[in-house]
Amino acid sequence: MGKTLRRVVAIKAVKGHKAKKAAKKQQAAQAAVAPAPAPAPVAPAPAPAPAQTEAEHRAQLKEEMRAEAALRAEIKAELEAEANAAAGVGTK
Repeated sequence: MGKTLRRVVAIKAVKGHKAKKAAKKQQAAQAAVAPAPAPAPVAPAPAPAPAQTEAEHRAQLKEEMRAEAALRAEIKAELEAEANAAAGVGTK
């Protein structure tokens, strides 16, 4: 690399660095001038739930699983009924 080319590259690097520094200063100045956004109102923390025993937790999970299974069965029955109606099954 010739001396002239090295100088050009060095000058461009310095200019780029100075431009970056100036941009950072400008952003900092804008941030200082701009009003800070109002802090969001902090909701009070919910009261801690009473601790569940292992057996209560298992019972709750089983009940949720039963409810989900019943809902799935209901949806499946509805879908089958719609499919049968669309196919004309059970109609004369």
